[in-house]
Amino acid sequence: MTNITFAQSNYTTDDRKGKLFFKAGSDYRITPIYDGIKLKEDILRTSIDSQNSGAAIFYGVEFFPWKNLSINFNHSFHYTLFYLESFDGSEDDLGGEASVNELFYDFHFFINYYFKIFDESEIFIRLGKSMMNRNSNYTTNEALYDDNGNLAIGISSQGNFNFSPYNAGLGFKKNKVEVLLGIYSTSITPYLVGEDFIIPYFNLAYTIGKM
Repeated sequence: MTNITFAQSNYTTDDRKGKLFFKAGSDYRITPIYDGIKLKEDILRTSIDSQNSGAAIFYGVEFFPWKNLSINFNHSFHYTLFYLESFDGSEDDLGGEASVNELFYDFHFFINYYFKIFDESEIFIRLGKSMMNRNSNYTTNEALYDDNGNLAIGISSQGNFNFSPYNAGLGFKKNKVEVLLGIYSTSITPYLVGEDFIIPYFNLAYTIGKM
């Protein structure tokens, strides 16, 4: 029978080789950094900044094939802006836009390398790859008319807000608690044409137990 041991307060690094640890936590994504000059024209209307900033929660696992190096997987969730929907106003109102929100999820695969600095604390570097904004598929419909104003053809297009940035960061860990400052970085997104796209983030994680 497989046993799960909850992490103890006197966390040690000497016996973690070959162990699998369970974690949970949250990260806060800061407003993305990009030039925003070459926007793609064929995407659903949204706010890039709102969709990719704010808090997310996650759970994950960390396996140590070696004492100071770990292989990690995190699964995160964030309830965020999906798209902007226009609506018509009354005679005295010009209308506007309404926000439609959705629960997006992300997958994160990365390695951590630890450097011990005190008996109960370490610093670590992170490098990996993430799959962001899953559950963001959508369909748009476009009507084409002939010269007489009659409907000639309807075109449906499918899209999403998925992208897969690199994930890098520098963190500090003491006992079961770790904090990290990192970035998600890519030049391939559904929003921009050939523009660097960087999301700085702050991460807080807690080691729940080990197998």
